Amino acid sequence: VVVLVAPLLAGMLLTSQPTAAHAIGMLSSVPAACGGVGATAWPGTLPTVPQATRPALRAGVLTVTNSNDAVNGDTSSPAALKANPGTDGISLREAITAVDNLPADYTINFAPSLLGATIQLGSSLPPLTAPHLTIDGDIQGNGTAGITIADALPPNIGLFVKATDVSLYAFALNGFSIGVVFTSTGNNQTFTNENATDLSITGGSSGITLQADYGDPSSAENTHNVWSSIQFIGNSMMVSKAGINVGVAETIGDDMSGVTIARNTVHLPAIDTSTGGAIGIGMGAGFGAGSQGNHIHSILVADNTVIGGPYPAIRLAAGDIGSNMNQLDHAVVAGNTITMPATDGNGRPYTAISVQTGDTEDTRTQPATYGNGNVVSNVSFLSNSINGQGGPGIVAVAGYNGAFNNQITGLDIEGNQINGVISTGDDAAGVALDGAGGGDLTTQLSSHNQVTNATVAYNSITLRSEVTWTPDASVLAMGGVSLIGGTGLSQSNIVGSVQVFNSKSGNNGTTTSYPPLIDISNSLNADPTFENGTGTAFLDAWFLC
Repeated sequence: VVVLVAPLLAGMLLTSQPTAAHAIGMLSSVPAACGGVGATAWPGTLPTVPQATRPALRAGVLTVTNSNDAVNGDTSSPAALKANPGTDGISLREAITAVDNLPADYTINFAPSLLGATIQLGSSLPPLTAPHLTIDGDIQGNGTAGITIADALPPNIGLFVKATDVSLYAFALNGFSIGVVFTSTGNNQTFTNENATDLSITGGSSGITLQADYGDPSSAENTHNVWSSIQFIGNSMMVSKAGINVGVAETIGDDMSGVTIARNTVHLPAIDTSTGGAIGIGMGAGFGAGSQGNHIHSILVADNTVIGGPYPAIRLAAGDIGSNMNQLDHAVVAGNTITMPATDGNGRPYTAISVQTGDTEDTRTQPATYGNGNVVSNVSFLSNSINGQGGPGIVAVAGYNGAFNNQITGLDIEGNQINGVISTGDDAAGVALDGAGGGDLTTQLSSHNQVTNATVAYNSITLRSEVTWTPDASVLAMGGVSLIGGTGLSQSNIVGSVQVFNSKSGNNGTTTSYPPLIDISNSLNADPTFENGTGTAFLDAWFLC
């Protein structure tokens, strides 16, 4: 039996095509019958997820033979270091310096006698500036780290990669503020085949970061760099701030494509004590006033495990901190497993997966700069397992703190298993689509932001109650699927062309009150017409099956 709730405002046809072959997509007409409901009935297929593979040896091979941090050989070139390694053999610092001094196609590997050894650094290693380089720590040939590189004088960055076609494989990094940073060195450059696979990173704040610009953090640079074929696969990290973070920040006109983040395990503290909030896996186009025209596309985030207290576990964004006209599109987030507590130490609910445009303003400029014209489109969230969060399992917010004219469109949210906790009395949902977050408290409302063309299908949502649920104006979002035109100081935002079908919602708590499958609120002070005086509205919300 099909149950159809008529559109709140009629007139828009739901004719969008599926955004990917594996997704169900939006329906152009009401089906004759529902069939199965929930995640186990999802008829879609998951994308193929690549395995971590050992890089082939390059034309030249330079073998590290000792575990000290000394430089006493001839590091003018790899050949010179082989001929004159000094009395103690070749150290990792010497090998990197030699390859940097005379770049060529090289693999740096480690002698069998170093299996299980730790290289204790006395200072930061030289940045990797030579293109076409592999560092391979798989001494036994079994895909596991055979050598550990440790920071003696934190905080340092473990490996700073400033070149194209660099592969880091199967070694451990311990105690660094950031394990690995990939970054650019200038403008109008091309970076391709940047890989980090089977690494073990522990004891620092962040695991792996690809920061397209690592220059002056206070201003955007006219970079126009091109990044492609980026793979971070099979890594394990236990860090305090961020697992994997990929972004084009403080840049203008960068293009990044072919990003795969797969089969990684990220452990974060159960109680987030970091200032800005920990993130398991993050990806963003644009950051900071003046950062504009950046584009990230063709993204796969799949089969990762995130454990602990991130906020959120996985985040996709365009237009952070006052940046404008940035794009992120054609992304698939599939088969990930997220386990987290409901709230942090301050009672703030954790969110599992978020997609956002127009994040908060940049107050480094005066007056403040607000994000505008950013777009996230064609994103699929498929068959993810989410457990324990106190905020939304999956949330899309199109504008926040004064942002305007931002858009999220073409969402497929299908086949997900979401088991959350209602712990604070508000902000709990399986799936939440929000036209805008709160405006700037002194100068500007969040306005004219949109979340449109969304399909929510075949999801299983359980919200366990730790408080008694009361459906009144103080409740921000308390449905299995929540549609919110705008919250706080916002106006003229839209959530439109949304279909919800073949999903189910329930409650396994101790109270008799539980949230419904669908919760609609226009804003925090919603009126019963679903279109309040500030012009926020829903368009074409269809609830099927």
